[in-house]
Amino acid sequence: VKGFIPFQCYVLRDGGQFLMLDGGLPVHRDEVRNGIEALIGSSHERRFMMTRRELDTILNLPWIAHDFQFHTLYCGGDLSPIDFFEKMDDANFDAQIKTLVDTPFEFLKPGSLGNIGKLELEMLRGALMVLPTFWFYEATTRTLFTSDCWGFLPQATPTGPRVRTPSDAEISAER
Repeated sequence: VKGFIPFQCYVLRDGGQFLMLDGGLPVHRDEVRNGIEALIGSSHERRFMMTRRELDTILNLPWIAHDFQFHTLYCGGDLSPIDFFEKMDDANFDAQIKTLVDTPFEFLKPGSLGNIGKLELEMLRGALMVLPTFWFYEATTRTLFTSDCWGFLPQATPTGPRVRTPSDAEISAER
């Protein structure tokens, strides 16, 4: 595939609470750092949440957690209802995270995650997904944060439109 494909790295912040969804790629380290520095302010509660257990969501995590002193890391805990190795996978992933960062780590289950200030965050399992991924829905702004291919389409330039519609010529079954 030729072109540019976005990778997500979102921040939800309200009051003294700061929540980062995924960390982007190491190639974007400077942009990620600048974004965090611009948004973190004097937040007293700093959390990081992974939408899936893939490297593009956590490769920046070691320096982010160290440099910005995150209090808690979260990741979804259910991979598949028919996955007999879920507990072994959870233990392995937990050990990997603990070798990367010295920050408390928690597995989450789908459902309400509570508030970030006035923002309400809920964790969802997508009914149709490519990877074991978790989506997050923020009710106040009615924003859905996904992390799989349903949200990412290649663009000809890095400054192309952020939102695509079915009428865009680049969206087709063949493509």
